[in-house]
Amino acid sequence: MVGIRHAALVAVAAGLLLPASAGGHDGAFAFGAFGTAAVDGVLAPGEWDDASTLAFTAAAPGGGTVSGELRVMNDGEHLYLGVRVATTTPALSVSFGFDNDHDGIWPEEGSDGLALGFGVRNGFGDLVLSARGGCPAGSLCGFHDVDLGGSVDATGVRTVQGGETHIELAKALDSADDANDFSLSAGDVVGVGFQIALCDGAQCVFTQPVPFVVGDIEILREPTAVERLAELAAAVDGVGPGASLAAKVAAAQAALDRGDVPGTLAVLAALVHELEAQSGKSIAPATAAALVEDVAEIVRQLEG
Repeated sequence: MVGIRHAALVAVAAGLLLPASAGGHDGAFAFGAFGTAAVDGVLAPGEWDDASTLAFTAAAPGGGTVSGELRVMNDGEHLYLGVRVATTTPALSVSFGFDNDHDGIWPEEGSDGLALGFGVRNGFGDLVLSARGGCPAGSLCGFHDVDLGGSVDATGVRTVQGGETHIELAKALDSADDANDFSLSAGDVVGVGFQIALCDGAQCVFTQPVPFVVGDIEILREPTAVERLAELAAAVDGVGPGASLAAKVAAAQAALDRGDVPGTLAVLAALVHELEAQSGKSIAPATAAALVEDVAEIVRQLEG
């Protein structure tokens, strides 16, 4: 799939246990991607292609490591977090903490959080750090939002796929639960920390693939039809028989530049027809299907 995204990669550091505080976000991993996921616990092929991606290694009880991957994107309404770990152990959990105001201070009052898996009450938590709710004076305690009169504005699902565990989570960018949730819109940046725990019967090992909290997530706006056409032009370059696909995208761009939306849609319909006709011939089926999906997104915007 085609989409606006960027990611700045740094070395991944693994640490043990959750530190009491963390400073600024210098040298962090920067996530920024626009896309939507169906939160069913399956990182399906194509679904997370536009996401910012971080590969990590998690420590396993008794020694050794397992590989993993974190994917992040938003669609203007929700923040999506996808985790893939090369283990099927049921005693696995992931947790996220957010520096809501991106001031480099964590933890602090109202810091948002999510957790799913082993050891989490009811298996999933839409969480907040707070001094409210009977927390000892001078301390911050972790609560489920509902413990403090808030609401659940997130969801998470875990499944086993082959020899891997897949986890998908979604969190509302701007819920009505202002006392316990972050409030984010396009252009905002929020700090994020990520921790994974793998356990056996006697031991749990905590790994922080991104040191808590020094990662950044930029909330991106939806690409415009003009921007998507430009990316589509790059995607079809050299694909298929001759330059036919590229010519059709160029014609669609020219029509849209003139303000001729019906003409643009007609050219895009011809493009889809050619992609479907060449699928499995001069164009690999997976490539053709992905390009058809990209065209469908442009058509949706133009018709909306």
